[in-house]
Amino acid sequence: MCAGYSERWRRGCCGSTHWHNPTDGLQCGMVVVHRAFGFRFVIYTQDHEPAHVHITGSGQAKINLLGRNGEPELVYSMGISRADLRRILNEVAMEQARLFREWERIHG
Repeated sequence: MCAGYSERWRRGCCGSTHWHNPTDGLQCGMVVVHRAFGFRFVIYTQDHEPAHVHITGSGQAKINLLGRNGEPELVYSMGISRADLRRILNEVAMEQARLFREWERIHG
């Protein structure tokens, strides 16, 4: 969730969720761009480069879509088993082009 934003949220189209900061009226949203193995693959609308996805489910992870060798690259993982992490990284590799297009669509 974006820093300083309350737990008040509303669901939007395309699986997006928006948090509202009542002090400044800004919104920060997240778009669920993929689901697999009980995990959600999320892109935050107000996020920074490099292009990446956040993984949420039984744990959390962040994966850069284009690592040094052109393959997805794990940034961090917490609470996800090694077996699930292998499946998630493989899924991101298989969906890499589509996920990157989603990043560009969301961030321009």
